[in-house]
Amino acid sequence: MTTIPDPEYLKTDDGALIAYQVVGHGPVDIAWQLDYIGNLDFWWEAPETGTWFEGLASFSRLILHDPRGQGLSSRNIAIPNLETRAADLVRFLRLI
Repeated sequence: MTTIPDPEYLKTDDGALIAYQVVGHGPVDIAWQLDYIGNLDFWWEAPETGTWFEGLASFSRLILHDPRGQGLSSRNIAIPNLETRAADLVRFLRLI
């Protein structure tokens, strides 16, 4: 079983905190944004998704994150529009 790392946080220019985890060391990066109800920890505990994440991390560097306003990321902010979410993802991937 994969060791599940504690969430880390990336601070955006406007102060929002984005929760993320990096698992695995493979040559391919896979970025997975969790858009459903729950959070990073919840999805690891769910049998189907936990197994899926372990499989992905076995051959890649799996980068999971909760978008702003959801899960373990900042939730005391306005719901972001598509442009803000895309900008968060680009900034996030450049820093990881």
